[in-house]
Amino acid sequence: MRRWILPLAALGAAIGCAAPPADNLLLVVLDTTRADRLSAYGYPPPTSPALAALAARGTLFTRAYAHVPSTLPSHASLFTGLLPPAHGVRANGRFRLAAAHRTLAEILQDAGFDTAAFAGALPIDARFGLDQGFALYDGDFSGSRAELSGSRASAGVWLGHDFGVFERPADQVTDRALAWLAERRERPWFLFVHYFDPHRPWAAPAPWSERFADPYDAEIAFADHQLGRLLAAVDALPGRTLAVVTADHGEGLGDHGEDAHNRYLYDSTLRVPLVAALAGQARGGVEGSVVDVPVAHVDVLPTVLELLGVAGGDVAGRGGRSLAAALRGAAAPEPRPIYGETLEWTLGIDRGIAVRALVDGRYKLVRSDVEEDDGGFSVLELYDLEADPAETANLARHDAPRRDRLAQALAAWTRRLEAEAYPAEGYHLDPETLEGLRSLGYLR
Repeated sequence: MRRWILPLAALGAAIGCAAPPADNLLLVVLDTTRADRLSAYGYPPPTSPALAALAARGTLFTRAYAHVPSTLPSHASLFTGLLPPAHGVRANGRFRLAAAHRTLAEILQDAGFDTAAFAGALPIDARFGLDQGFALYDGDFSGSRAELSGSRASAGVWLGHDFGVFERPADQVTDRALAWLAERRERPWFLFVHYFDPHRPWAAPAPWSERFADPYDAEIAFADHQLGRLLAAVDALPGRTLAVVTADHGEGLGDHGEDAHNRYLYDSTLRVPLVAALAGQARGGVEGSVVDVPVAHVDVLPTVLELLGVAGGDVAGRGGRSLAAALRGAAAPEPRPIYGETLEWTLGIDRGIAVRALVDGRYKLVRSDVEEDDGGFSVLELYDLEADPAETANLARHDAPRRDRLAQALAAWTRRLEAEAYPAEGYHLDPETLEGLRSLGYLR
C-alpha cells in the first residue's frame, strides 16, 4: 500500500512551481536509531521533538532503508550514492573507502562549498576514507574521556575496554559544529554531523536519564536535543539550508534474538528515519508531507544535489534516484526494489552466514547463505511488512510463488552486484584501532 499526503501548502509546487535551489546542506546521522523509537514516527514517549518539528515543516519518509546495518558501510553509501558491493566497504573496521570514489563532499567542494564534518565515534574516523572532500574532518576523541560527565563518565569500561576515548557525546559534537557554523560568511556550506549516543552503552546525562525509563530512549532524546540546538542555529542564518536527518541503522533490542545489530536484516536494524526540510531565515518549501514508498540511503546523494542545483556528473549511474519531486510536493517516488546485506558473520569468523535481502513494496525476502564443509545451504524468509511489521510470520512456506519470484530477483541482484563489485580496499587494524572498535562492541 502506498500513502502520499499532499498538504494544501504544497499545491503550488504540485502544479509545477519549483522552488529555487537550497543554498547550503546540513546532513545529520543519528547512530543506531530505530525509526519506531522516535516520537516523530509515532512512538509514545517524546524521544524526538526536534526531529518531529523538522518533519512538520518538510517531508518524512516512513519506510527508509539502510543497505547494511553497520556504521561505516552505511556512511559510505550515503556519501557515494553506491550500494556496498559498488563502493567496496562491507563492514566496520576491515575496509576503507577508496579514493577513487567521488563523494558528496568532493562534489560540493568542487562546486565552491565550504565543507566540514564532525564525527561522534571511531567507526567513521578519517582513517577509513570518509574524509574525502571535507576541508575539516573533526574526529578528535582524545579529550572526550576527560570531558565526559555524569552517568556517561561513570560507565567507564564496557566489554572490557575503555570506550570513552573512542567516542564523544552529542553536546561536544554540537559545540564544535556550532563554532564552525558561526564562522560561515560568504560561501555556501555543507556540514555533516554524526551523533553516536544511541549506540551502546547507554548512559545519557541528566535530565534525560531521569525523564526516560528506557536508557536507549534517553540517549535518543539527548541526541535529539542537540539536533534541536543545531537546527536553531541554522534557522538563525540567512539563506535556505536543506536539512536531512537519517540514521545509519537501527538496533535489535532483543527482537528476533538480536540485541544489537550487524547480524540480521529485519526492519529493527535495517529501517531508518529519514526527514528532509528547508531551514534558515528564507526556508520556505513544502510542509508536513509524508511518503510511505520505500526509499533508501543511495537516494540521498542524488536528491540533495538536485535540490542544491549542483551537477553530480555520474550520479545517475550510481544506483540511487532523486526524491526531489517528493520533497517539492510534486509527486511520490515510484516503488522499486531495495537491496540490503550483512556479511558480518562471513567476514568475522572462518565459517559464517552471508545475509542478503530485497524489499519489494510491502514484501521483504531475506536469504541467509550458511557455509558448511559440504557446501552449505540457504534459508529463505518472506514477510508482509504491511500486515506484519514486526516480521513474526515467515510466509516462505505459505506463499511459494511470491517467495520464488523474489528469491530469483535477489539472486539476480546478488550475481550482478558481486560481478561488478569494487575491489575492496582493506584497512590494516593497528592496535589502537582494534582496541577502539572492540571498545564500541565491534570485532569481538
